[in-house]
Amino acid sequence: MKRIVGVFLIIIVFVLFFLETAQSCICFPPSLSESYNKSDLIFIGEMIERQDINTIEYIGLIGYRFKIIKAYKGELKNEVTIITIAQSSACGIIFHSNEKYLIYASVDKKGEYYTDQCTRTGETTNRELDIGILEKILTSSFQTCVSGKVMISYKVYNTVPYSFKKVRLYNTRYSYETETDSIGIFIFSNLPVDSFNVEIETPETHQAEDLRPINLHQDSIAEVVYKLIPNSKIIGKITDQYRNPISKTWISIQPTSETSHDESDESWRSYLLYKRVLTSDSGRFEFKNIYPGDYILGNNLNSPPDGDRPFPKTYYPGVYEESLATVIHIGLGEIKTDINMSIDSILQTCKVSGHVKYSNGNVMQKGYLHLYNSDNRTEFVGAIEVDTGGHFEFRVIKNIDIWLEATSYYNDPNSNRKEIKQFFFFNRFNEDSDNINLTIQLPSK
Repeated sequence: MKRIVGVFLIIIVFVLFFLETAQSCICFPPSLSESYNKSDLIFIGEMIERQDINTIEYIGLIGYRFKIIKAYKGELKNEVTIITIAQSSACGIIFHSNEKYLIYASVDKKGEYYTDQCTRTGETTNRELDIGILEKILTSSFQTCVSGKVMISYKVYNTVPYSFKKVRLYNTRYSYETETDSIGIFIFSNLPVDSFNVEIETPETHQAEDLRPINLHQDSIAEVVYKLIPNSKIIGKITDQYRNPISKTWISIQPTSETSHDESDESWRSYLLYKRVLTSDSGRFEFKNIYPGDYILGNNLNSPPDGDRPFPKTYYPGVYEESLATVIHIGLGEIKTDINMSIDSILQTCKVSGHVKYSNGNVMQKGYLHLYNSDNRTEFVGAIEVDTGGHFEFRVIKNIDIWLEATSYYNDPNSNRKEIKQFFFFNRFNEDSDNINLTIQLPSK
């Protein structure tokens, strides 16, 4: 018996060590309807005391005593102890004194209540939607319903509740209407099992993002969150000096240094990372959902020119220095059209083609070439696939040096995926020739 207990304690120590060294908890909390059905206890409470647990049955766990503020499910007195794992990296929850929480808990065989990060437990300030739905359930029987929250955005990564506005569910047979409350929450209850479209009363300056149909199931809660974003646009066309459209080139926008934003520079960089578009075959481009501010627009602002897009960095309306660029002001909901730009300078290019072979004379049958404008591989130009015959072809700008990384893939005798990789430097693209042929040799497998 002592040996069994000793082995058990060793296992516990190992588990605790693993949990302590784990980097983070990874889990996906269930839907509200699933949480409601599976939880034995749901309540809002204030944490008033931490309780260490020293029994062998609950080693590695910790208890927190809560004062009950409001109960939604289960029979409760004035206080209750909730048990969780002591380490947050193992999905335990660290509760703080005098903070209010919405708790979803399950009961074990000994009658103790347990919760963790894989439930919908959280601070009440982050569980407004859950609380709104639970209030509805508390005053009626559990029904098929749709609950949601509508937020409106005026600044990057900043939203506020969209309060006291109409929301409609409809299809060819039914139509239901309600209104968001002071924090943007709405609830439809006692609905038929069906599929519904959603319509939100929206100001002219905004549009609703991702209004997908909602499919309802019996005795379920469909949870949705909608965001209203500015519908401002910048639309224009890029042509060359002969007014021919320039297709498949990158056009970017960026805020001016004078533009005042409450968000951090990092937020803007992340937001504008997605504000780059390719021109169409007719040279047209369109930026959608632009936040209010002053912007400059241009070609190849965030990437160097390459053989497929041999244009120098150019700013609207067709200048090469940022200080000479025309500033585009966008107001909330404003649409700017005819932002047309001419690129008069086109860099000369040449075609590079050839084969990739191994040192034993065999050709590469599958692989890639990655092109860089520097030897530290930070200025990535593009990737070219090598075909089954070892052949490749691409275009580069003349009079520049290119660093090329060739990578070949194959399977070893145990079917493990392997690769052969080698870095090359070429300064031969200074030649006047319009066509250059290369043979690249890799070590044999």
